[in-house]
Amino acid sequence: MKKKRLKKKIPTPNPAQDQDAVRLQFSFKHLDADHPRFRMNDCSQEFLRTLLLQIKIYSEYTEEQFTDENNDDRRHKNFWADTSEPDGFTHLGVEMQNEYSWQFALNSPYDKDSWRVHGMLVDNIFYVVWLDPDHALGAQKSRNAPTLRSNKTA
Repeated sequence: MKKKRLKKKIPTPNPAQDQDAVRLQFSFKHLDADHPRFRMNDCSQEFLRTLLLQIKIYSEYTEEQFTDENNDDRRHKNFWADTSEPDGFTHLGVEMQNEYSWQFALNSPYDKDSWRVHGMLVDNIFYVVWLDPDHALGAQKSRNAPTLRSNKTA
């Protein structure tokens, strides 16, 4: 009787498993909990709960998905010169300074436009730096606003 030779099958790649390494991760290593405008003590329990739930959702994103600014989550870069904190994350060393930060909104059950989280994105790690329950890092001016010109002639 002839023995059947078993063919070794090459395992089918699992894209979900292969992409685990590029999923977004979060770090609180650079959290500035005592900044006068972004004190962690000013965050309600609901804010912190919502933050953890949002981090859980974003942990399934890739860096590319997170940085797509065409979204409804108010997730985008903040250019320091256009904000109420033009000097940026001053508590970090010069090597960590950047011309912009990233922000994302948290869906507040009380005020849909108020809660924000600000940080830095380095590769696939989002470093949470400021918790902003009052949207205190508001824009001082819009970088996309058209320049108003006078119709008067000299």
